[in-house]
Amino acid sequence: MVYIKILGVRFMFPALINRVKEDYFLYALLFFLASFFFLPTSKMVNNVYYAALALPAIFYIIKTRFSDFKININVASWFLLFFILFVSGLLGGVDFQYYKHLLYLFLFMAVCVFFIKGQLLFSNNFYKFSFWLVSFYVLFSTVFYWITGKYGIGERVIWLPARMTGPIYTSMLISALFSVALPVWLKNKNYIEFFVALSLSLFTMSFILQSRTGIVSLLFVLFCYLAYLVYMRNGIRHIAIYIIVSFILFALIYFFSESIPVLDSLIKRADAGRFELWSQLLEDFKGCDKYFGCGPDFQSDRLIKNAYPIVHPHNIFLALLVQTGVLSLLLFLFICVISLYCSYVNKNNWGLYLLSSIVALNFDGSHIVGNPDELWMLILLPIFMIMLGFNQLRKGEV
Repeated sequence: MVYIKILGVRFMFPALINRVKEDYFLYALLFFLASFFFLPTSKMVNNVYYAALALPAIFYIIKTRFSDFKININVASWFLLFFILFVSGLLGGVDFQYYKHLLYLFLFMAVCVFFIKGQLLFSNNFYKFSFWLVSFYVLFSTVFYWITGKYGIGERVIWLPARMTGPIYTSMLISALFSVALPVWLKNKNYIEFFVALSLSLFTMSFILQSRTGIVSLLFVLFCYLAYLVYMRNGIRHIAIYIIVSFILFALIYFFSESIPVLDSLIKRADAGRFELWSQLLEDFKGCDKYFGCGPDFQSDRLIKNAYPIVHPHNIFLALLVQTGVLSLLLFLFICVISLYCSYVNKNNWGLYLLSSIVALNFDGSHIVGNPDELWMLILLPIFMIMLGFNQLRKGEV
């Protein structure tokens, strides 16, 4: 019998090969997600997805003839959404690339929901490690920029070095990762680590990235989760006190924000023209098919403040409504709600990650159908992880 020794542990070689084969998609998914933080371009990250996940998934599906696909209400909802998005593309007269992106999205769901095994993605250490990894990626990159003079101290960092580069999406991700690790810190009474993580999150989002979106979503999730803990420990009567104290603290922060330049600039930027943008897009939608939208390739020719073109909807749900219609929006909202419910029932931390992303993507984001991008990590990944956890519970794997 052939043995191989890894980190001081002996494995039978055939058993090791079978284990690697069984866990391939888990390792490939982790490598794909990590590539957002060490590869510099979207093309490189896309190539990782094609080579490590998409093509192997196609071969695996052909070989197994969809035997791993188990239909439940979550999966059926996604299949129906894919069909609606497909019909919207047909009616909108889009080119082949749109259907290719639909296929990428389907394969990503298949890998995350049906092909991954094991509990690594649901472990407390994974939650915390992911948060610290991304936070230090932002912090160390910024310190390097300060030393080299690319950005001055206090200047907003617009471009980070890797594929995860923009300040808004990066702040959303920090908020989401803080949210997924939040129950771990509080339930295990790791209060020092919790306060350090909270301080670092607020520092990176307010001083470095200077993005309101991540701050709002983080504070919302923190408020909701602490309210849940108060309710579970002390009952409904203490919730009112908690809400009053929270609003007083918020009012004090707002009152003293003028004396803090960074906070003052964040508040003064206010909606940044989003309300006008959303109303303009809704006017466009009135002239389109209500059920299937204006088409996935729709681009508004209206101007914000009579000067600035509308680049994208700055709201993932509005993007679904305008481009692919009411049916896709309602179904995706149903998917989000049922995912949050499943995460609550199954005590799945990914539900807080999803809640954070849902709040944040009300203020930024475009359509979910496209090449692998930040939206996959922010909104699709947590939904699929909740579906995976649901499937594993049904199979008795946890």
